[in-house]
Amino acid sequence: MRPKTFFLLIFLAAVISSVFSCKDEWSSSDVADKSKSRSGESESLNLLLSEAGWFPDGSTVEELDNGANRITAPDGWLYLGKDSGGTIHAISGGGIDVSCDCTQGSGCDPYIRGSDHCCNMKTNCTKCDKTVKSKDIQNGKIVEFTVQKGGYINLSLGVSFETENRKLPSVFDEMSEFQPVIDGVQSFISENGLTEFVNNSLQGEETYNFVLNVYGRRGIISIPKAFIDNLGTTAILALEKLIVDDKGYSCSCTSGSCVLKTFMGVKYCENDNCSGTCTLSSSGLVNPDYQEAKQAKVYKY
Repeated sequence: MRPKTFFLLIFLAAVISSVFSCKDEWSSSDVADKSKSRSGESESLNLLLSEAGWFPDGSTVEELDNGANRITAPDGWLYLGKDSGGTIHAISGGGIDVSCDCTQGSGCDPYIRGSDHCCNMKTNCTKCDKTVKSKDIQNGKIVEFTVQKGGYINLSLGVSFETENRKLPSVFDEMSEFQPVIDGVQSFISENGLTEFVNNSLQGEETYNFVLNVYGRRGIISIPKAFIDNLGTTAILALEKLIVDDKGYSCSCTSGSCVLKTFMGVKYCENDNCSGTCTLSSSGLVNPDYQEAKQAKVYKY
């Protein structure tokens, strides 16, 4: 693809930017500054953030009679979850049930903190296990399964250069095993003439690192500076409106370790042995207005 076509695509990207008994229900937009647990307590928090999951704004949260929190995402979102057998399930509406069980002591409740779902261990609990369950239709029957790992994506958002100052959660492994995501990333790479950079090693080359919005998740793709420089001054000025990094990126964990992975040229972090918070961080942003999008949090669920 000629540089002129690549610039046009980037410019356009910059321009277009079941019935259950429950005790309580609220929207994620309502709890952004009003976090709550099943007991309603907000003091003495001991949140298991290493077990946290993210859910999109506009989701509803129901507190079920069994103590679990049911999260239902708004239209367009689906939950991509892997079961214990390694099968990937794509759940339209993104319905998941989150429960917490104290296995040593007593007192561990599901807890909503903004757009994160996690567990809150009380004083008498020293070990808590979090469980996420969902339901899928198999052979005409509704089957419940326990999620080993997964997250929310929105296929209608597509794959594009991130042009807004948004905090997006990181791309995650299960996306690389879901065919619609594979096809979408491949189309983005092909349409932007980036195939040679994805298939070949860029080791030793100077690159610009662009933040991508991959179906509502954040990843990074590297493009050689020589390719960008050949676009000319006008194109470069337009590119500076995007989130461009020319110093590098890394994965970091507040307690333990997480690893950098690549899926069809899209770089992201995965929790390796991180008991704290894992983030994909960029440095040396050319445009300082995009500080909010500088990091992407890695979630377990």
